[in-house]
Amino acid sequence: LRQLVGSNPRRTTRELARDLGAHYVTIARHLHNWRSAEVATQLLSCKRTDDSRLKSIITGDEKCCLYSIKTSRHWVDKGDQPEPQPKKGPHPSKIIPSV
Repeated sequence: LRQLVGSNPRRTTRELARDLGAHYVTIARHLHNWRSAEVATQLLSCKRTDDSRLKSIITGDEKCCLYSIKTSRHWVDKGDQPEPQPKKGPHPSKIIPSV
């Protein structure tokens, strides 16, 4: 398990369980016992200020909004910093036809 996590720390517990032939909860327990933590890189890489919190709020008066909840996560030991990841490009804009 340590070799698999070390080779690719971005793998999920379900992927690790599939490769090892174990249940994903068992893998999660082992990682917890090793004091590893799942870290969302995007959340650690940006500083949260009051202004950035206001920008993340989705308002109701907009006709269309793009919101992506997928983050890149990986396993690191507690107290260690994750590898920095480049930010993804902006989402393509949507076109709303009006009648």
